[in-house]
Amino acid sequence: MSYDPNINDPRDPYGSRDRGDRHDDLAEPRQNPAAAKGKLLAPGILLLLTGVLNLGMGGWWSYNGYMVANPTPEMKKAMDEAMEKQKREKPEDFKKLQEAGLSIESLMNVGSGVLIGLGVVNLLSGLLGLFGGIQMMQAKSYGLAMFASIVSMIPCVSGSFCCLIGPIAGIWALVVLFNSDVKVAFK
Repeated sequence: MSYDPNINDPRDPYGSRDRGDRHDDLAEPRQNPAAAKGKLLAPGILLLLTGVLNLGMGGWWSYNGYMVANPTPEMKKAMDEAMEKQKREKPEDFKKLQEAGLSIESLMNVGSGVLIGLGVVNLLSGLLGLFGGIQMMQAKSYGLAMFASIVSMIPCVSGSFCCLIGPIAGIWALVVLFNSDVKVAFK
């Protein structure tokens, strides 16, 4: 008896030849789009959660940057007392700052700028995560879902990176988005 891979084997209860197990059929989807959309729900929700966390982190960074740039009188008094204590304990450090042409005010301005910058980046990545997660769950914009997944994995861009939710959400979303059945659901 000769074997022909193009003929269905009656002993094969699952009909593996009909499912597209041949190498030339691997790119074809094997499920209906509704089942593929079901795969998008959980990673899409996790991407939404990442977006919400990034928005929270962005707000926190921005608020701290604002407070460094515009301290309250109580904060200003506490910072001045801490500076005087540091000057007494480590005068060589303050001498090095003065030699470099830096003042405490200039360092505070740089610090507040960095904090506000981190806040804005986290706010933008949070919005991207929210919109990308929504689009992913609805199988509407493949590119936006892919971009949001990638951005959620980048440290310093995604505030949720520190608790590993961003990388987990991004990797899971990318694995699902690269599935051929899911790609068809976006069309």
